[in-house]
Amino acid sequence: EVTDGELNTTAAALLNVANVAPIFDSLEVVPGDEGAPVEVTVNFHDPGWLDTHVVRIDWEHGPPTMPTVRTTVTPPVVFGTATAVHVYGDNGIFIGTIQVEDDDAGLTTHKRNLVVGNLDPSIDGLDVTMTVNRPRTQGYWSHQCRFETPPSPEHVGIQPGFITAIAADSDVFSSVSSKEEVCAQLEKTDMSDMLWKAKLQLMALWLNVVSGFLSEHSPINLTLTDASTVGEAIREIESVILAGGPADEMERVKDIADALNNGQGISLAAVSIGGTVSDPGSDDLTVFADFGDATASSITYFNDGVGPDPAKSPGGTFPFTVAVGLGHGYWTAGTYTILVTLSDDDGASLNAAFAFTIG
Repeated sequence: EVTDGELNTTAAALLNVANVAPIFDSLEVVPGDEGAPVEVTVNFHDPGWLDTHVVRIDWEHGPPTMPTVRTTVTPPVVFGTATAVHVYGDNGIFIGTIQVEDDDAGLTTHKRNLVVGNLDPSIDGLDVTMTVNRPRTQGYWSHQCRFETPPSPEHVGIQPGFITAIAADSDVFSSVSSKEEVCAQLEKTDMSDMLWKAKLQLMALWLNVVSGFLSEHSPINLTLTDASTVGEAIREIESVILAGGPADEMERVKDIADALNNGQGISLAAVSIGGTVSDPGSDDLTVFADFGDATASSITYFNDGVGPDPAKSPGGTFPFTVAVGLGHGYWTAGTYTILVTLSDDDGASLNAAFAFTIG
């Protein structure tokens, strides 16, 4: 409007005010290790101090995060900040995509490498148990049925714990619950019945295992079977008995149990390695054991339970904890050192050593 004091003139004009996208001020990244948080803080300002804002962070893996935005209005600008965290199950370099958008669709995007470090796996607790094999015959176990209280250390009797362990682990004897039932199985009745004879020797074999006279993990070498350990032989014997195999098969598995009960084809001693190992991330874990007798064994525990992780695998289960089970037999007396190496699939490893003497 223009006036000379007496006359007025008025005109109108259309003003187009363009939106300005938010402007990044800084991006702060606190790096982390696998299984631990990576923290990202974005700071920005916007000349449109009345705008509202949304922050979105895409981590390359997993769902994006839309953290709470805190703003401070100081016309003619508004300042904003937002912080978010994300946990990766594996180490690597991941691309973080950070976006700030105002309510007028003004969008600013920034990318940043997010570095995640690897951590060593840990041996949470490993035990090496050695069993010197000294199995007892079926006759010995039948004799133990006579004792309410064993008269000497040489006689162990039929203990309640033995019965419970057999019922829990055996398919053939899963229903036994008393000493009387066990001893009835050890009695020599109709020795022309090959099934009965096989079950008689099998019960004695189970008693040798649960009493600690014989290790399930012990290697065996018998022409009667392809089984490589006592445990495998037991499963073979039970399978034939449960299937009601022909007489010649029943006699063969009876002879297997009889041979093992008499100490034939069994290693001098056996060791079992048990316990737990873990990784803070989702790495696959490998346990390698050098048994000190020029032999070694290893087992790999896959995080997904199926196969190897890809090179960069930030998902999966983490932390990852597994129960270890390795066994080995020794055929000669001596002093041995077992060296156990635990490694993850990124090359980190640590060792534990166990020494013992046999004979």
